[in-house]
Amino acid sequence: MAKEEAIEVTATVLETLPNARFKLAV
Repeated sequence: MAKEEAIEVTATVLETLPNARFKLAV
């Protein structure tokens, strides 16, 4: 389960960072 949680966290981070950078750029 730890690996699955890590994958979910990684996916969330990868999805959040680009959005945050886009908002900061705008």
